[in-house]
Amino acid sequence: MIENVKRILVKGTYTLIGQEPSNEWLALQICSRLGFSYCPYQIDVMDNRIVSKCENFVSANQEIISAYDIFDLEKKSNSVNDYQHYLNILEKQKVPNAKAELENMIVLDYLTMNIDRHMKNFGVIRNVETLEWEKVTLLFDTGQCMNCSEITKNINFYDWKGKLFYNKEKKFSTYLSLISNFERFDLSKLDGLDKEYQTVLKKYQQFTDMSDDRIEKLVDGIRIRIKAFNAYKEKH
Repeated sequence: MIENVKRILVKGTYTLIGQEPSNEWLALQICSRLGFSYCPYQIDVMDNRIVSKCENFVSANQEIISAYDIFDLEKKSNSVNDYQHYLNILEKQKVPNAKAELENMIVLDYLTMNIDRHMKNFGVIRNVETLEWEKVTLLFDTGQCMNCSEITKNINFYDWKGKLFYNKEKKFSTYLSLISNFERFDLSKLDGLDKEYQTVLKKYQQFTDMSDDRIEKLVDGIRIRIKAFNAYKEKH
């Protein structure tokens, strides 16, 4: 749609509960506080339905090359994992801060338990005229997180399985083994986020199918994930 002379992407919800837009909001807040590059989603209500909205973050002379297309540009050696293979390709193309940007994505997905980081919703931005690989894409499309597809009684924030490259059942407890420098990540910057999250969930509750019990579990969930990250960081 066009809004204020700008092209806007509007996304609804895939689940009956209607949690995805608030998930995008949460991901944005985490990234903003930790200094990660993230697509600036906003929550809105259209036709009495909760949605998320964002501007197109690619200019007229840019295009996105997905990780799916990048991964197979070179044959992967059996001696490296999928993550290292992908990072090697980006570094050969001199993509700025490739390792740090990928680690940011892993941390975000760990904290939110994002189950849908498939290889077509991250990649790099290429200049269509010079063919230069300019930068890693902003983080985007984190709606399928925070147990959004689970019924309330089955919500579990202690461990679960997500997608990372070709591993579609990678335990979140193994994600942080890919991080090389934990000193970059100061999660004290997320202090108070749980309360803000609760406020947003309550604000839009009437446009979703979220119960008070579910909201309480989600707010507790982000606390659990932050605590788990800090515990891992202390040991490493």
